[in-house]
Amino acid sequence: MVDAFSELGYISITPKGYRAVEFAFLTENADIDQGDKPCESIPTMGGGRIVKFNPQEDSTITLEAYPTTVIDYDLRNKESGVQALFNGRSITQIDDCDAITGWTKAEQAGTPSVNTTTKKEGVSSLNFIKDGTNSALAKLYKNITAVNLSTSGMYVYIWMYINSMAKLDVSADGKLEVDLGTGGLTNINRYYIHDKVQAGWNLIRIDPDAPDAEGGSGATESNIDYIQFIVNTATAGTTLSAGDLMIDNIHYIAEGQPISTNASLDREDLEVDILFTNQDNVSGTVSTITNSTIVVADTPYTNDELIGRRVRFTSGTAIGKEYIVTDNTNNTIYIAGGTMTDDGALANDTFNIIPTGRGGVSSSNYGLRYSFKNSRYISLKPSFTDKILKCTVKATLPAFDKNGTSGITIGSTNATAQLEAVPEYA
Repeated sequence: MVDAFSELGYISITPKGYRAVEFAFLTENADIDQGDKPCESIPTMGGGRIVKFNPQEDSTITLEAYPTTVIDYDLRNKESGVQALFNGRSITQIDDCDAITGWTKAEQAGTPSVNTTTKKEGVSSLNFIKDGTNSALAKLYKNITAVNLSTSGMYVYIWMYINSMAKLDVSADGKLEVDLGTGGLTNINRYYIHDKVQAGWNLIRIDPDAPDAEGGSGATESNIDYIQFIVNTATAGTTLSAGDLMIDNIHYIAEGQPISTNASLDREDLEVDILFTNQDNVSGTVSTITNSTIVVADTPYTNDELIGRRVRFTSGTAIGKEYIVTDNTNNTIYIAGGTMTDDGALANDTFNIIPTGRGGVSSSNYGLRYSFKNSRYISLKPSFTDKILKCTVKATLPAFDKNGTSGITIGSTNATAQLEAVPEYA
């Protein structure tokens, strides 16, 4: 696997239930200790020895990171530092979706339930149920503790899982939307998300300042105390059962500068994926584009090879914007929580597809990846050396969890088969 090594490597650090934070590093500055498997021998009266196996020691990863700013890992295009990963996330929870308490059904919706299997954060997500068949419309809403979203640069994030797009009507504005209300659901801001979702997990990003429509006199952004989800199914007779559509981890954050984080008692559960590869950026030109899909001319890609990588626009209004690839065919790229056209991306814009620590490696390239689950940062030391500010970070993890499942996975490809992307850490 010598051909997999280069001066540059890639690291994805994913807080459990959140988006990955991507870094690149110089290979000489990464130290991977997989943990010793010690044993000792005990002499017997007959002259032999009995081997005694001791538990495998913790694994430790030590990295020198040059991006040293404070970050919050829900932010697009600001994921450039390590401080917030060490000190804990600087977000405010609106609803963790760990219980059905307070959620009210309307129209053809059924009583919601919790889903402890498919989730992004905490102990569960919330199943959106539709059991009525009189119409396609279903609603689920909650009176939440009032929050102030009037600060410039404030955004609301919602994780939404869709098992099959065939069950939903996403053909027009208002078919799938999120509403924020003040004093009920008469004065509301409407946010259309029908063109921002695809099958699987979607991180929905809402700008409170930019509703697509209003109900009544509109919501008062400084006093948001209701949230509502409106879903239209493909037909009136289409139902949604547990596992068809889930909502999780509704939260908000200010994306403005300065960003700050405080020392805390948080011990974030992280997955660290370290990839050595000779794979380089792949360039492309948009043929047609929506918020969540890019179509290119010809058929330059192999199915699924781009999953987990990032698209970065290199021209046009959206230049510099980055998006996570969740799936691809031979000519179409699918984006998580897509806002590409909202951000100004157009046909004929150019882009690069960038390798990441957790991303797939094409069959024509070499790759060697170490994946570490259930790890924790134990050390972060800023230093100023040779006129360069850097952080030395150290994370550790147990070799196995309580169920005996290994926390370490090692995968490689020798340029004859794809190295598949690492699934999202949920």
